Amino acid sequence: MAIRVEQYSKEPILIVTMTETIALDDIDEMYRACADVRHSIGAPVMWRVIEMTQAQVTFADVMNVIRQLNAEQAGSFADPHMRTIFCGLHPMANLLRDMLAKPAHGGIDAPVMPGLGEALMFAQDEIYGFADSGM
Repeated sequence: MAIRVEQYSKEPILIVTMTETIALDDIDEMYRACADVRHSIGAPVMWRVIEMTQAQVTFADVMNVIRQLNAEQAGSFADPHMRTIFCGLHPMANLLRDMLAKPAHGGIDAPVMPGLGEALMFAQDEIYGFADSGM
């Protein structure tokens, strides 16, 4: 399988590891797996860290993902219950982040962090910040 989804510790954080060539079916499977974990633990918001340094993703793949965006699809990039952080310096991660941020594609904020450690720390800071503010 080109995509592996696993929960980090007991926190509302998922680590998604992408390897090999990624197809739209793989992205749909990632959406389903992320939504399933979020529902099973009852998290109102789930953070998804996508590690894609070993993925084979092309410009066309990114455009296909953008065309398929749907806020109604649980676990998708447009799902308001999912927050995405890209990890690694894959050039397509930057492109996908930039495309998701455009108002026409939902204005979705999905930062890119250089490594897994930084991405996990970012997610934990966001989680505990929400908890501290009563959200």
